[in-house]
Amino acid sequence: VLVYVDDVLVVSNAPEDVMKEIGKGFEIKNGEYGPPMSYLGAGISKVQLSTGQECWSMDSKKYVKAAIQVVRDLLAEDGRELKGGRGEHAGPTPISYRPELDTTSMCDEGHSSRYRQIIGILRWAIELLGRIDILTEVAMLSQYQASPRQGYLEALYWIVNYLSRFPMQRLIVNHTRPDIDESVFTDGDW
Repeated sequence: VLVYVDDVLVVSNAPEDVMKEIGKGFEIKNGEYGPPMSYLGAGISKVQLSTGQECWSMDSKKYVKAAIQVVRDLLAEDGRELKGGRGEHAGPTPISYRPELDTTSMCDEGHSSRYRQIIGILRWAIELLGRIDILTEVAMLSQYQASPRQGYLEALYWIVNYLSRFPMQRLIVNHTRPDIDESVFTDGDW
């Protein structure tokens, strides 16, 4: 049973029995439960592998779409837009970008707060949805939350633009045990 505030996900051979038991002690919204469709912003669905096996998966599309809209709204406050198109780089930030060499002006308090807000949005996408494609860039920029520069904020906009171009990533939970030849491992004296 995975619980986060009021969001519950049951992984079981008999999930209905577990939900009925939970319902005895807690109110279930509208008294309804069933196969999951979303959990903490992630889309949940079954997918079929090439082997024919059915597995559960989580995708980032819905969360990323909402995150992009939040950033677009924040940019609109400044009379700006999130730049679209392919841009000059294929990844989340240009390969040559080095925040430690950035000498742009420091952000004012409002933009510093925005910087921390966007970092939080992106970290949720990484930690919950498995968007490891932006992990390095976000981790690198996270260290500047105390005193962000305008260039760092622009780098976050690049990352959001990248997500707008590639909103969908999927994690598949394959519950089968792999066949591993354990004889190739030697016992160690730890």
